[in-house]
Amino acid sequence: MGSNEKKEASLLRAMPHNNEAEKAVLGSCLIDNGVIDQVAARLTSDDFYNTTNRRMYRVIVGMWKLGQPVDQLTVCEALLETGKLEDAGGAAYVAELASETATSALVDSYIKIVSKNSFRRGLIVLGQQMAEGEHIDDQAIGDFQARFDQLLEKGRGFNRDYAPIKEESLSDWDDVEPREWLIDQLLPANELTLFTGRGGVGKSRLMLQIVGKLACGWGGTPWQSKERQLTYANNQPQKRIYLASWEDDKDEHKRRLALAQSRLGWFSQSDFEANVKYVNLRADGRGPLWGVRQGENRYNRAHILPVGEVLLKQAAAFGADVLVLDPLSGAFSSDENDRASVREFTNYFSAWGNANNCAVLFLAHPPKNEAKFSGSTGWEADPRAMWFLSKEKQDDQTGPAKYKFEVEKLSYAAKPEKPTMLAFDRGVWIEQDTINSEATNGKAKPKSADLIRR
Repeated sequence: MGSNEKKEASLLRAMPHNNEAEKAVLGSCLIDNGVIDQVAARLTSDDFYNTTNRRMYRVIVGMWKLGQPVDQLTVCEALLETGKLEDAGGAAYVAELASETATSALVDSYIKIVSKNSFRRGLIVLGQQMAEGEHIDDQAIGDFQARFDQLLEKGRGFNRDYAPIKEESLSDWDDVEPREWLIDQLLPANELTLFTGRGGVGKSRLMLQIVGKLACGWGGTPWQSKERQLTYANNQPQKRIYLASWEDDKDEHKRRLALAQSRLGWFSQSDFEANVKYVNLRADGRGPLWGVRQGENRYNRAHILPVGEVLLKQAAAFGADVLVLDPLSGAFSSDENDRASVREFTNYFSAWGNANNCAVLFLAHPPKNEAKFSGSTGWEADPRAMWFLSKEKQDDQTGPAKYKFEVEKLSYAAKPEKPTMLAFDRGVWIEQDTINSEATNGKAKPKSADLIRR
């Protein structure tokens, strides 16, 4: 036994425990295999204080996992075959467990007693180790916090490994709600969307215009001026947006919004104040949302980091309808070609969006080749919508720059047959057919008053 194990063993002496409750849990399992899944969902072997009980529990759960019958005879046989019968108290102890438990009806009460004492022991050990710690740095504090969180979960009587998976019926479709869209046939509500384009192509600017449409309740498309959509107005339900950026700072976002407001009739500063929250994570300096913590082995499995948990809590508290992460490379610091890591990341954010009724929009850069999406094909699996923005070649360089907005994936509707052709004209995105050919970056005048506003 190592020095750390000896220290922990000494701390555990005469700690809170209830041997009778532990024996009653084991006895319940022996006389009624139907309660083993209930016990395994809430207790681990470490919850048992008595070493003999701990060993016995491991054997019972091991047999249950293999689908084998569990009773006094089969458990003794399994222990005998592995040479551990005497270590587990012998055949007499197994018989005692089975005979002293009259019924399994009270197993829930027994589980609670064992779990409560395990939680108390864990708190004592953790407190002692924290008090005796010689080097309490950020990593040590983080480790203690993680262990405390695990204790809290254990204290609630929950063993994640064997907790039942929720089962639901698919037969009750009569009153199911129709699919909700934040932007019809483009941005699904509560789901993951991936928006890619080469660096500098203008994704962030276009994203701000989409944010403006949602925050201000504009009834038209995000990329037409109010004059071209006279039948529309700011009459749609306004949405809340939580925008996290690792690239452009607050002032740059404000410059772009001020320019768009001067050209679009449906931008409103008061609506942005009420419905948009912005965080500059580059200035915050706490790094990505997903990856391996500083000080951990870099080969460890990537996971949500503390700053990610904080950001998601704040977005949920704000009641966000959309969470924007710009760019994806700022949020995700793991290997983008590792399919398993990518799927864990996208699954996590997709599940978070579903649980919090919030769409998640990732802005990303594709690789430096003809591909539209970077890294593993895992990036294409979880998003329910995928968009791609590219710049068109122009022979005539006097007019506004021309772009192509393509919907590459749309899981809940038919993809548009044609891409949307956009022009970036003096700070705003407008469909090309709404731009007069002579309206060239402010150097020429439009032909009629119903064209875009100067």
